[in-house]
Amino acid sequence: TLSNKGTLANATNTGSIASLTNTKNIGTFTNANGGTLTTLSNTGSAGSIANQGVITKQVTNQGTIANFSNAGTLSNGLVNNANATLTNFTNSGNAGSITNKGTLSGSNSGIIANLANTKNIGTFTNANGGTITNKVSNEGTIANFDNKGILSGGFVNNANAILTKFSNSNNIGTFDNQGSLASAENTGSITNFANSGKAGSITNKGTLASATNTGTLANLANTKNIGTLNNTGTLANLNNTKNIGTLSNTGTLANATNTGTITSLDNTKNIGTFSNAGTITNQVKNQGTIANFDNKGNLNGGFVNDTGATLSKFSNTKNIGTFSNLGTITSQVKN
Repeated sequence: TLSNKGTLANATNTGSIASLTNTKNIGTFTNANGGTLTTLSNTGSAGSIANQGVITKQVTNQGTIANFSNAGTLSNGLVNNANATLTNFTNSGNAGSITNKGTLSGSNSGIIANLANTKNIGTFTNANGGTITNKVSNEGTIANFDNKGILSGGFVNNANAILTKFSNSNNIGTFDNQGSLASAENTGSITNFANSGKAGSITNKGTLASATNTGTLANLANTKNIGTLNNTGTLANLNNTKNIGTLSNTGTLANATNTGTITSLDNTKNIGTFSNAGTITNQVKNQGTIANFDNKGNLNGGFVNDTGATLSKFSNTKNIGTFSNLGTITSQVKN
């Protein structure tokens, strides 16, 4: 057992230590390759803690650590407790479960089983080659989360949580926003995106297999591939310049522009203005209300304003297969 209540400039373990407790100041502590440490607890201040061996029990920080690097094994993970600060956490080994209840920034190029935040994370990067096995959970505030690796269990920004910026350039199963999300950019692959909270700008430059909005979404821009897009909430602006498979609106879609390709477009609720300068392959079906539909492109399958539906204004300056009205047109059809 090693207990530091004063100032310890430099210490290295190459053997076995049952317990290391710091209540004052440590400059540098290294648990070297082959070293075993059962318990590590900090309530004071530490400059650098490096683990290249094995720490058996959960590492606890209730003080301040400038740098904590793990290239070995944290068998029971690490907890950064309330009011504690871990300025820079880096993992290239096996870190178990990481729980932040204080202030933390860090990166992972190894394996983390669980990452949970209930307070403040500045920037966290899951680097290329890094894996977080279970769902990343944010119940606090994260300024920037950048995934270049694999999030096997996905990511959830819980209700009342704040995520300022999210970026993905590799693989995510499910990205679920239930709280507040300022912006997100995908240049990789996301299987499922779900928004039931409040989201600002979402940009897809990669592959998004399925997207569902049941909350409030200010802007969605697609420049690559979206398989299915379902809006049952409020979507203020949609801009598609590449490919969307199925676009289904059962909520409010205020404004939409298509200069790419949409396979199917169905509306059963409210669309404000829809401008098509691209191609919509199948028949556009309106079973709700559309204020203004402006076609400057190709409606290969035509357009039907179905029974009970309302279309205020329709204009065409290019190609439509068949235009059929079975409902109500309140203003004009202009060809």
